[in-house]
Amino acid sequence: VKQMMKWLIPFNATSSTAKARCVAARDAHEAQRVECNSLQKVFEVEFCHDLGDRVTACEGYDACRSLREKQRNVTHEKVRSAEHARHQEYAAVAQIRCYLDVLNASDASRRRTLLQGCLDLAPSASGLNITYHALLARDVCEVAPGGVAAPCDAEWLAQHYAGQVWFEDAPTVECSPCDPALPTAGSSSTTTVAPTTTAFPMPGLLSEDKISLVEFPEGEYYGWNQWPCAVGDKIVQFPDIDHLNIQIVDLPSGTRSTLTPSLSAGRSKYPGHCQVVDGIAYALPGDAPNIIAVDARAGTWEQFTDYDDGRSNKYRKSLLVGRTIYGFPSQAGIPVLAVHVDNRSWSEVTGHKSTSATGGLVMDGHNIFMTPAVGENKWVVIDTRTNIARLTAECMSAVKVHYRAAAAIGGKVITLPYTGVDGERPVALVVDVDSEGCSELPIEWEEPPAYWWYNCVTLGGKAFCFSNRGLSVAVFDPASNTLRALEGVSGIRLNYDNRDAVVVGTSLFVFGKGAAWRINAVDETATELELSPRCTWPSGAAYLRGRVYAGCWSDEGGHRMLLRYYEVATSSSVEVAFVLPGSTRGPTAAGGRLFWCPYRSHAAILTPR
Repeated sequence: VKQMMKWLIPFNATSSTAKARCVAARDAHEAQRVECNSLQKVFEVEFCHDLGDRVTACEGYDACRSLREKQRNVTHEKVRSAEHARHQEYAAVAQIRCYLDVLNASDASRRRTLLQGCLDLAPSASGLNITYHALLARDVCEVAPGGVAAPCDAEWLAQHYAGQVWFEDAPTVECSPCDPALPTAGSSSTTTVAPTTTAFPMPGLLSEDKISLVEFPEGEYYGWNQWPCAVGDKIVQFPDIDHLNIQIVDLPSGTRSTLTPSLSAGRSKYPGHCQVVDGIAYALPGDAPNIIAVDARAGTWEQFTDYDDGRSNKYRKSLLVGRTIYGFPSQAGIPVLAVHVDNRSWSEVTGHKSTSATGGLVMDGHNIFMTPAVGENKWVVIDTRTNIARLTAECMSAVKVHYRAAAAIGGKVITLPYTGVDGERPVALVVDVDSEGCSELPIEWEEPPAYWWYNCVTLGGKAFCFSNRGLSVAVFDPASNTLRALEGVSGIRLNYDNRDAVVVGTSLFVFGKGAAWRINAVDETATELELSPRCTWPSGAAYLRGRVYAGCWSDEGGHRMLLRYYEVATSSSVEVAFVLPGSTRGPTAAGGRLFWCPYRSHAAILTPR
């Protein structure tokens, strides 16, 4: 026993030390394992992002190269045609000069000699020849260097893990594949999100109606500037602020599909109103580099024309004239764009170029009238038959304010000021379409400078114009060339465009901040409509199946949408309150339904009874 104790006591001491070292080593090993697993995931995720960036870059290069090749070929054809014409002109001028020499010769014998020389003349225009350089070879854009596929593919695992000398001693954990939303070589990303049909508390209202929520990516503000495009029973929502995807919502099923074009991060991708031709939705670029076309039925997109001069906020407004889409600049120095749908090409409107952002727009016949810019005193008129811009007669010494609200009615075009100047009474500018002479109409009833006239609606041979800050409705009568306030109507402060003013027959339903009215355009009588005192701001209105649906935002209990419908036959109304996760804007009528686009995270679909 004594002999055993001699070695047992030291052994216990060393054993305790060894155990402590073992525990410490085990803990260190576990910490190292956790760190390695974490770094493995970081490596795989970063590899995926790098691969996605390469795919985007290569697709961008291929699209740009194809576009520039097409533009180069078109330019070459135009230049060849001009070159051929110039050669003919040169030969014709040489012939004319030769025959003039014949006519000027006084001697008959000399005339005969000169005439024969003219007949034999073969002018050489070789000095006018243009050299057409051959295309340089395309660069090879290598998406995956060495042909290595994406993380978690067998080849990738063999190269980066299983084939390494350390793998047997330190095998990896389960691989993290790339996010399906990231672009991959040879494919475009499309995801579908199912709807959520929500039963909201709706006291006394819409018992047979259905409201469905469609979830959108959190924080992607699809409804800030870009209103949705209605294409049959589908909605196309183009990217606007700080996001890159196109959303397509099928209204009957309530499902949402995502298209991911190759766009770089940044604000206001397609902020202007879209246009629909033959079931294809087109949008002009703000910060995006190109014009984009979306086929909502096929779920496909095409960036078909590059128009990138490096600037942001290029186009915010557009008009469809026949089969040509006109884009109007958001800043000075950018030309008006004519997008030709049939051959997927564009051209610039020539002639006068405005010195500032586009204000009001209105169409009369084949002419587009653009309101005068600040510092200018003439309207810009674009003849859509020639795509040439000209100026009207002078309106005033110099426009000091922005003009936005505009209407064409009875051979006249009128615009009201969007901003004001302290101490100066506002004036409306009126152009006679035939003579293009400009006159001014004072707005006597509004105090400067709070005008903010946003939009005009034509009805019953008159134009009704509405303000965001002024509290009245302006009525323009082109027959008498007079402008006056509509009697008995007050308190109307509209939101940002005429989606708050709905025309039904001879009636005009107008919804503002604090007041709503039904205006009879024939006798100019007005009936005040019931409106919830809880409304803080109108969010749009639309007509559908005998009803006018109007929404507004309320700050009670978070972002609450107060929806009220008005029976057109009786003007009676009922209100519904439902809470949305994030505010919405709308509605847009499409396919017998109403759609509210998301401002933050959810869209809403109302299927009426």
